Amino acid sequence: MLAYHYSRAEDPEKTEEFLIKAGEEALRSAASDEALHYYEDALRLYLKKRGPDADPEKVALLQKNIALALYNRGRFEEAIGYFDKALQYYWGPLPGNAVSAHFKVLSASLRLLMTLLPSLLEAKNRFQPKRMRSLSSSYTRNVFLWE
Repeated sequence: MLAYHYSRAEDPEKTEEFLIKAGEEALRSAASDEALHYYEDALRLYLKKRGPDADPEKVALLQKNIALALYNRGRFEEAIGYFDKALQYYWGPLPGNAVSAHFKVLSASLRLLMTLLPSLLEAKNRFQPKRMRSLSSSYTRNVFLWE
């Protein structure tokens, strides 16, 4: 609701902030349609506001959240497109054919294992937020691809 009022007051900074918060809340409460709407609006507003100077990490995070909302709605093909866009920030260009895609999934799984293994052996290791978002996105996409 606050996002609507800020958009009417033509305050793009606050509008974007509250659209993202509304999307997070909607995604937590399993209201995927609303989350999708809020995240798409937030991404559109952010890209319009920042243009070519947009922070790629923030764009990737919004794209990942759009993908999750689409995935929760059962719109899997669209979700994969957004997962791919988000993962390109973390991994670079994704493979185009099935063989290289399977190899990429296998190598990503091995990387995930190698990333998690030290933390299992040493409790003092902590993950960086960027690494955790990448792992979360890749895990969700990998599970979906293997279903």
